[in-house]
Amino acid sequence: MFFVLSISWECFEWAVDDQSWASFAVEPLENKLSDVVVNTIGFWLGRRLKID
Repeated sequence: MFFVLSISWECFEWAVDDQSWASFAVEPLENKLSDVVVNTIGFWLGRRLKID
């Protein structure tokens, strides 16, 4: 589910990239892809290191 949310957010940023109110979404494609990778690794590590 987290992977889907991360991909959805990056797609949203890509879709609104041209809008004047969406200055937060202006970044290169490489940065968007690295966001997805880092978010996925962070989620995976968080689940692996979770203390029961």
